[in-house]
Amino acid sequence: MSKKEYFFIWKKESGESETIKLKNGMVFGRKKECDFSIPDQLVSGKHFEIILVGHTLYITDLKSFNKTFINEIDIKPDKKVALKENDVIQAGKQFFTFVHELGDKKDPVTSYENDSLKLNIENLKTQGNQETISGPKSDLSVAFKNLQVSIEHFNNFKNNPKYALSDLKLEKGNKKAELQDLLQKKEDLALKCVAIQEELEEILKTWKSFF
Repeated sequence: MSKKEYFFIWKKESGESETIKLKNGMVFGRKKECDFSIPDQLVSGKHFEIILVGHTLYITDLKSFNKTFINEIDIKPDKKVALKENDVIQAGKQFFTFVHELGDKKDPVTSYENDSLKLNIENLKTQGNQETISGPKSDLSVAFKNLQVSIEHFNNFKNNPKYALSDLKLEKGNKKAELQDLLQKKEDLALKCVAIQEELEEILKTWKSFF
């Protein structure tokens, strides 16, 4: 079985692309001593690191000043986040697309059975219980983190004068009905948020009762 290979496709500001073959422990940053030096003043000296655990490649932000982003979402420093095919990584003004095999090669059949355990061990070596943008759907803290991101997007959209609903002047018809439906959904969601808040308070109350 051939060894699995991983690559970044670096889209430069000039419009040109460069293929970077990735390896375990590879550090990206502005400093020349990095495994891959990035000529960008917004990139930290040592910005992020690539780590191979089992058959999965992970990325770790090295406490960079301007953060590392995966698909426009920043990742927590020193926390390993798994990379998926076509993920877009941003450091400063630079964008890297993660891919597996290049060309028409087929991925070999691999087993990921022990990857989760190996990753947990690796994370315990480097940090405590920091939050991350990824995790099991049943993890409430992860769900709240993802919800927080969605709320920020909603507020940015709502506060943009370009999308002010109060400025709309719609005639009767489909669009008028859609607007009324939108306003009703916003009102319903607000009520659901109140209910969630009450449920969360009840959970915390019960949680405290155990101690």
